[in-house]
Amino acid sequence: MCSDSAQNELFRLWQNQPPAQLAITPEQIRERMRRLKRKLFWRDVKIGIICAGETAWFAYCIARIHVPVFQVGMGLIIVGMTYVAGQLLMSNRRRNVSRNAGGELGGARSIDFYRGELQHQRDFHRGFWFWSRLIALFPGLTVCGFWGVVTYPKSALGYILVAGTIVTFAAAIWVNARMARGYQRQIDGLDVYQTAAE
Repeated sequence: MCSDSAQNELFRLWQNQPPAQLAITPEQIRERMRRLKRKLFWRDVKIGIICAGETAWFAYCIARIHVPVFQVGMGLIIVGMTYVAGQLLMSNRRRNVSRNAGGELGGARSIDFYRGELQHQRDFHRGFWFWSRLIALFPGLTVCGFWGVVTYPKSALGYILVAGTIVTFAAAIWVNARMARGYQRQIDGLDVYQTAAE
C-alpha cells in the first residue's frame, strides 16, 4: 500500500498536469463537411425520387379515378409534394451559396462555417421548416382518407389510409426530432472545442 504522503504526491501530480487540449484540425473539419455534404446529397436524391414518384402516381390516380373529392385530395397531395421538393431545392441552393461564399476553409473560419451548416440542418428538421412540410401534406392525405372512410365504411381501405397517415406523421415527427438533436449535439461539441481553445 502507498503511504499518505505518496498518495498526496500522486494526487498533486494528477491535479497539476496540464489539461489535454481538444484539438480539431481544419482537415478534420473539411472531412466532416465532406461527410455532411455526401449525407445531404443522398437525402436529397431519395426524397426527390419519392416526391417525383408519388407525384406521378397521384397524377395517374387523378386521371383514372373520376371522383371529385378523391381528385381534390390527390391534387392536394401533389401540391404538398411539390412544396417538399421546393424546400429541398431552397435548402440545397442555400448550401451552395454559402459554400461558394465561404471559399477556402481554414482555422476558426472553417469551424464557424461548419457550425452554420449544422445549424441550418438542425433548423431544417425542426421548427417552421419541418412543420410546414407536415402541414403541406396533411390536407390531401386527410381528404383522401376520410373520403375512403365515408364512401366505403365497410372497407378497410379508408381506415388503413387514415391510420397510415397518423403513423407516418408520428414517425416523421420522431425521426426529425432525433435528427435535430443529433445536429445540436454536433454544434455543442464544436462549442466545447471553441471554449477550450480560447
